Amino acid sequence: MKENIRLGSPAKTIDHSRLHPTMTDVETLEGCETVRRYGVATVCVKSCAVTGNSITRRSRP
Repeated sequence: MKENIRLGSPAKTIDHSRLHPTMTDVETLEGCETVRRYGVATVCVKSCAVTGNSITRRSRP
C-alpha cells in the first residue's frame, strides 16, 4: 500500500525543544518562530523563559 505524505504533514508529528541551559531569550523566540512557520506540533521551553503567555503572543502571526 502506497501512502501519500504531504510535505507539511511530518512536521505535525515533531516536538521541538528549546531547553539548553545557555539558550538566550532571542534563541528561544527564534525557535518558537520556526515552530510556527513549519507547523511543528509543539515547542518545549524552559519555564523561566515564559512570562504569562509572552512566548505564545510573540510567535503568533
